[in-house]
Amino acid sequence: MKELSGARGSVSTELTRRVNEVETEKAVFNRVPPDPEVSSKTVRRKFSQSYKKRILDQLDNCTKKGEKSAILRREGLYARTVLSWRRQRKAGKLEVESSSALKVSPKNIQMNKRLNELELENERLKKKLDMANKIIDFQKKIAEIMEIPMGEIDAKN
Repeated sequence: MKELSGARGSVSTELTRRVNEVETEKAVFNRVPPDPEVSSKTVRRKFSQSYKKRILDQLDNCTKKGEKSAILRREGLYARTVLSWRRQRKAGKLEVESSSALKVSPKNIQMNKRLNELELENERLKKKLDMANKIIDFQKKIAEIMEIPMGEIDAKN
């Protein structure tokens, strides 16, 4: 049997296992059963710039053995994630705190470009329609002056 040393002295692993099993059984009976339905799509976690900076600072300040892994376990992070955050910090992407309204994605850029194109086309078509209405009004006035009934014009077309 292996002995574990801790703050309270040495404790055997079997004893620890037995205590943990009893605690888990009590917890199972006292809790509401989990929902058996599994969502079809997992939700990806998103971390803010300030959170990333804070965790990186904590990891940089670690001096004792095992501190870094304890922080990663506490926060539920992987070493690979922290590595990519370090690369972002090195590239200067963690320096500027950006709000969600200022984030620019390629999709947003394309949508804004298309929106501007459509607005310009809308203005052009409004001007064209206004010109067509003026021409139609002018034709009506000429038809009244020349006393041409509008019904005959429609019948010919």
